Amino acid sequence: MQQTTKNWGEIYKAKDLVDLKLRLDNVGIRQRVFYQVCRLNYRTCKEAFPQLWTNPNRYQQKDFSAGKAFLFLQQQFFVRRVNKVGRVSLYGHYYTLGAKYK
Repeated sequence: MQQTTKNWGEIYKAKDLVDLKLRLDNVGIRQRVFYQVCRLNYRTCKEAFPQLWTNPNRYQQKDFSAGKAFLFLQQQFFVRRVNKVGRVSLYGHYYTLGAKYK
């Protein structure tokens, strides 16, 4: 979960998983429909990508394969900055790779 989603959704106030899902869904709508993004010339995602709202290819859980997703990701190359002591951050968590990767 991204920090903005966590903050905007006030997830710590969720009473249960149903309430948490509702809060996260509402944040998603707020981000896509109302939040103006500077890199999109201060347009909302809905304004910048209107085709996404009429896309007939909706997510179907029964069609998802974690194995296929992992196979795809294994073929990708992701660049992360390594700090001077050999650590990288990923979603606010730090991982030590070692001095070899500085």
